[in-house]
This record gives sequence, C-alpha cells and structure tokens, in this order.
Amino acid sequence: MSETLAVTLAICTYSDERFDLLCSAIDSFVNQARPEDQVLVVVDHNDSLLQRVHATYPDLPAIANDGPRGLSGARNAAIKASSRPLLAFLDDDGVVERDFVESLVPLFRDPTTVAVGCRVEPVWERDRPAFLTPEFDWVVGCSYRGLPTNRAVVRNPLGGAMMMRRDPVAAVGGFRSDLGRVGKTPLGCEETELFIRLGTSAFTIYVPDVVMHHFVPEQRCTWRYFTSRCFGEGLSKAVISLSHRPWTALRVERKHVTRTLPAALWSAAVAGRGQAVAGLAVGTASTAAGYVFGRAMLALPPRLQRRSERSSDAPLSGDVAGDPIIVR
Repeated sequence: MSETLAVTLAICTYSDERFDLLCSAIDSFVNQARPEDQVLVVVDHNDSLLQRVHATYPDLPAIANDGPRGLSGARNAAIKASSRPLLAFLDDDGVVERDFVESLVPLFRDPTTVAVGCRVEPVWERDRPAFLTPEFDWVVGCSYRGLPTNRAVVRNPLGGAMMMRRDPVAAVGGFRSDLGRVGKTPLGCEETELFIRLGTSAFTIYVPDVVMHHFVPEQRCTWRYFTSRCFGEGLSKAVISLSHRPWTALRVERKHVTRTLPAALWSAAVAGRGQAVAGLAVGTASTAAGYVFGRAMLALPPRLQRRSERSSDAPLSGDVAGDPIIVR
C-alpha cells in the first residue's frame, strides 16, 4: 500500500517581504520529496510574488489562489490542484526537519487516520517575551503546553505543518473561507472547524517527535499583537460555536482554560514571575472577551446567524462556506 501514498507538499504564501523565509520552507520540502511526491506553491493574490517564485524555481509547480483571498482560499486551491492521495501543508515561515515525510506517511496505512500533525517549535527573531508563557504559544502558531507529550489522537492538527487525506477533506468542502488569516489579520481556527466537520470517526494523530521550526518575528512579540490574536481566537471560536455544538466542539478549549491555564497561573504566581502572571491573565481575558463579543455580534442579527450555520458539506468547487461573517 505504501507505493500509493504519494503526497502533494503544499506551501501557501502571500507576501514578498517573506520571500527568504518562503525559500527556506520550499527547500525543506524539496529536500525530502520522494519521486512520487509533488511540491506545490500557492500564491495568494500576488502576481509579482508568483512571477518571482516561477523565476526562482522554474521546475516547481506554482499556482495562484483563484478563490477568496486568505489562507483558507489558498489551501482550497491546493486541494483542487492536487492529484495525490495525501496533502501536506507547511507555513511559508516554517522549516520541517528531514524526517517529516518518511515519519508521517506510514501512519496513513491505517484507513481511519485522516490527518497527522507534528510539533511546531518557535524560532524567535528576538528572545521570547517574558509575558508569553508556553501555554499561549498557539498565539504565534506553535505547539503549546497542554498538548500531549507522546503520540496521541487529537481533535485537529496544528496548521503550521500537517498532512491529511485529500479526498475526505475535499468531500466536506475544504476549509471555510470566512475563517483563517487574511493578510495580517490575526484570526484562525480554520483547522479546528474543518476537523469538527469531518467528525469523530476521522482520527487525527499528533506526533510530537516530528518537528517543524516556525519563525516568530519581533512584531509578533508585542502586547498589542498578543491581545489582538487572543481576541481574534475568541471571535473565531464564537463562529464555530454557532455552527456546531459548542459543548462538544470546544471541549479541548474548555479543558485548557479550566485546567492548564489555572495551573500555569498558580505556578507563575508562586515563582514571582509577574509578567508571566500578567500574560496568562490578559491572554485568557482577551480570548474570553473575543468569544463573548463574537457570540453577541452574531446572535443579534438573525441573517448573520443563518449565514454562519450554512452547510459547507458540498464537494469542493469554487468558494467554500459562502460569505464572510467575521468583521475584519
């Protein structure tokens, strides 16, 4: 069966300013692609960047995102363009270690495995800020304290570096275009929503012994970015809670808030780490505020509620999940 498990290794990108990082990401995929695999670059509504990729990698397939602007639209373009049974995504500011493909592909020999994710480690442009504790490393797109430390079944993989079966993801409509980052807008949760939609019979495995290194620029180490990203996370989870049963859909988040964060807050307080205490408290409050605001914003106008609950269980073709419902 292993000879049929070819992979499309896709990298979605949007900014000329990240071109050097993009090249490192591409090279990390190219260096481990097998003959049956394909490396694909999807450029999100940036013609000059697409031309630059073609010029730098003339033998590498590179396409434009022909759907809605944003990461979800670019990922859906990769899903449509791929002909391999497996599809891997890598952030354009990440580098996977050389065992990414050889370690993750065999896990799909189990037909119940629909996706696999690896550990994502931060590479700080400057030092880690004192207020950003490991429990909040999801703010910068990295694995956070509270995730399993050994291989385990989880609800969804981290989006920075993940591998999935193409067909089941395409069959449910791919990623919702009203979720996910658009440019520098710090929203997310598109992976969460997709894997909730795939259902509990589709298993995702978290593999912490396989690593992706994720560059974290200095501008993402500020209080302003931190609070904005936390608030955006709450907004996105509010959207998910209106489309799915919140008690079961957000079980992972509830455990993190009620167990992991209080333990971290107590530990930081006992150790006298004032900035860590402040970060844990402000991050939790900002996320909760985003969730409450999002629920209120989406609950008041009935028309927006209907749009947020629109089914996206259609085969992938064109846009996914209709019009945006988050205020950008």
